[in-house]
Amino acid sequence: MSANKARGTKWETAVVNFFRSTLHSTIKAYRPAQTGFQDVGDIHLAEDFVLQCKDWEKWSKADLWKFVDAANLQAIHAGKPWGVAVVKRRKAPGSPGSVETATVAMDLGTFAEIVTDLTEGREALQRLEDLDL
Repeated sequence: MSANKARGTKWETAVVNFFRSTLHSTIKAYRPAQTGFQDVGDIHLAEDFVLQCKDWEKWSKADLWKFVDAANLQAIHAGKPWGVAVVKRRKAPGSPGSVETATVAMDLGTFAEIVTDLTEGREALQRLEDLDL
């Protein structure tokens, strides 16, 4: 295995373990098996998200856009609604390289869909609570 592949696998595993930690243990996260010719992403999260994980020492805005585009395409391949890029932040203040400091990026359309779904879900829960079942 190449050094870059090993570093990428280590980063993906760290992200999965972050979501499997006690704090986030209710969130299902796993590394899917890659089958066929279409990449289905590095991590599937909470039934709806495909994460494209990147551990690059140096990257540009153009690279970030490519990461987001790849995440969106992988989400389509996987049949999931949302693609998200997760980029390791190597020189973060406080705890450099820790998973919590990673940059998470998505396009505004994806973000708007997530916010809409969350808002509608909250409103539906409120209506159920108002019924006082």
